[in-house]
Amino acid sequence: MKTVLILLIFLPLITFAQKQEDTLMVLPTVEGKIFYNRIYVDSGFSKNDLFLKARNVFQKLFHAKKGVNEHDDKENGIISAQVFLSFNTTRDVTNMVFQNVVKTTITIKVKDNKYKVEVTDFYKISSDANMPDEPIEETFLFDKAKDKPNWYAYYANLNQRVLIILDQVYAEMNQKLITEF
Repeated sequence: MKTVLILLIFLPLITFAQKQEDTLMVLPTVEGKIFYNRIYVDSGFSKNDLFLKARNVFQKLFHAKKGVNEHDDKENGIISAQVFLSFNTTRDVTNMVFQNVVKTTITIKVKDNKYKVEVTDFYKISSDANMPDEPIEETFLFDKAKDKPNWYAYYANLNQRVLIILDQVYAEMNQKLITEF
């Protein structure tokens, strides 16, 4: 009885520890490329309203100025831009904090009553101006294959930053229009 009680107490802790460790190196990939994709339905807004909201998302969240958007196609309901995401990572061994900058493409596709947000094309920005930006997939797949735990925090923080962006886009896209009461 005592053993069963101890097992019941510690089982959730053991499961949580294993689950957390397993997910540290998991980033969503499609055909070897990091790819985040969220589809939102029943938004209650027309295609035109959603397109205006998407344009506002880029201006508000990413400070995109007129002409910065890579692609702005109102007829097909597609708007996208390259944006820079920054996040901090602390190395366990040294406790040093590193600021990381990643370039990525965010695309919002709208139709009547629904929209899709995609985050793709991740590049690690080089601190050396003479070095080209490096696709994150190359280092991610290498680090994952070699099981390099010192990079877990980097990928976990990148994942967290992208999920925050997706939540912010969702919040902005679902706000009432100024003309609504």
